[in-house]
Amino acid sequence: PVSLVRGKDTVDVKLQDRLYRWLYKLPACFLTTNRTASNWLLKYGVPKDRIIVSYYGVDSNSPPPLSYEFEPIGKRRQQIGIIGRVEFYQKRHDFFVRQVARHPLIELLDIHVIGDGPDLKKLKQLVVELSLSDQVWSHGWVDDLKSWYKKLDLIVMPSRFEGFPLVMLEAMLYGIPIVASRVDGMEEILPEHWLFPEGDGNQMNTCINNVQNNDQQEYI
Repeated sequence: PVSLVRGKDTVDVKLQDRLYRWLYKLPACFLTTNRTASNWLLKYGVPKDRIIVSYYGVDSNSPPPLSYEFEPIGKRRQQIGIIGRVEFYQKRHDFFVRQVARHPLIELLDIHVIGDGPDLKKLKQLVVELSLSDQVWSHGWVDDLKSWYKKLDLIVMPSRFEGFPLVMLEAMLYGIPIVASRVDGMEEILPEHWLFPEGDGNQMNTCINNVQNNDQQEYI
């Protein structure tokens, strides 16, 4: 919905949404990457036979060895990554940092923010304000993520909305648990107990704690 993407429900947004509902009826076919998008098109009046859901993946011809090794939090510091464009509204880095600061074992977590974006400076300021400089590290843009996937214990994706995230697929390839908002492609693919209601910080922390303290090999 336009209101979700733009973050408001004003008159211009409602007009844009009405225009889109008309435009969506024009194409002969839609190619989507997840069922959430398909369901919205159906809701907007696109006939089912004009919608194709086509999943995509990452190159797995020579899959790397799985990096997952279970070790409960407390045995050693856990390495958590949030990867992608640093943008507060959609990707919710600010929400993630504020909520993970309340994690009962925050002093045993190393949070790695990997990526660049318009809100990176504000994120660094927030980390200082929350006295998390010893727990949260910003690494900026990284060209090759392979080494990071090998060292991370967990990836968190607290997004407000997504499509079918590439980071999720890459993490799956390397065998890393993913704690994510229950939205879009993540809801469609990931195990139920890896998901939390979008915007629910308490459930996010509970989910992180459960994944860290219980062997996930079966789901990997």
